[in-house]
Order: sequence, then structure tokens, then C-alpha cells
Amino acid sequence: MDWLMFSYLGFIFLYRLGQFYAIIKAHNLYKPDYSGDWHLALVWVPMLLAVIGAPYEYFIQREMPGIIFILLGAAFFLSAIVLRSKSLADLTQEYIAFEDKNAKYQLFSQGIFRYVRHPLYLANILLMIACSLFFGSLFAGLITVMGVGGVIMKINLEEKVLEQEYAIFADYRKKTYRLIPKIF
Repeated sequence: MDWLMFSYLGFIFLYRLGQFYAIIKAHNLYKPDYSGDWHLALVWVPMLLAVIGAPYEYFIQREMPGIIFILLGAAFFLSAIVLRSKSLADLTQEYIAFEDKNAKYQLFSQGIFRYVRHPLYLANILLMIACSLFFGSLFAGLITVMGVGGVIMKINLEEKVLEQEYAIFADYRKKTYRLIPKIF
């Protein structure tokens, strides 16, 4: 295994490690029920294709990407890792962001969620960008473009449900950005 692939696997490991850190910090293993939520495919399928497709394309072509691509990819990996870890830490501090409306939970709007409504989706987007840049993968880049579209569709569907279930969501929506502060 060459250094590029070893580095890539390290970044992927660190990305997932953020979740374990948040669980340990919160002393809670919250696992939402995603059964019947076909919308997740809009996010997870492109993300998995980018994560697997970029190194696969590298192995097939055996062409080293330029140092600029590698450094940009590493920067996006680090951004995704920090954002995911912070989001999960904030989220698990209260155990969950959104819960069944009958469970008497309130809309979660603390920590990073004060500024961005969907930081975990943004971390997923950053991860897809990182994968495509790190290996200079055209395939993963195209998948990332489709993945961003899928994430935006998932966000729109999710926010429609949240508006119906939480009266205060409309105010929260006005005060925060979907993914990128001051932009979107």
C-alpha cells in the first residue's frame, strides 16, 4: 500500500472516529430509526460511491494526482472531520437534534446548530469533495456534484416535515443558514 492510500484510509478513519468521540462524550448511544427513510439514499449512495470510487479509480489508473489536489483534498478532509466531530458533540450533548413530536423534545438550536441547520450534511459534502480532490478523481467529482444535489433534495424534504412538526422551526429557519453561513 502506498503512502497516498494509507493517508486516505487515515482520513476516513478519523472522519468516523468523530462519531465515537461524540458518543463517549455524551455517554449515550443514540441511534435514530431510519427504517422507511428512502431519502437517505440521496445522501449515502453518492457519498459511498465517492469514498469507494476515488481510490478505485486511483488503483486502476495508477496515476499520482498533483500535490495541489492532494493538499486541497487533505484540507477538505480536515474540515469535514472537525465539522462532523463538533456537530456530533453538540448534538449528542443533548442526545438528539430532533425527536418525535410526542416525546416533548424541543428543536435543537445550540452549538454549531445556532449558525447552520444541517452541519452534518455539510460535513458529508466536504467528505465527498475531499475524496475527489485527494485522488484527483473525475468519477468521484461527478458523483460529488450529484451528491450535493441529493443532499439539497434531502434537506428540502426534511425541512418540510420539521415545519409541520415544530411551530418554532419557521423562526429557526429565518435565523440560520442551511449549509454555509452568510451564503446558503
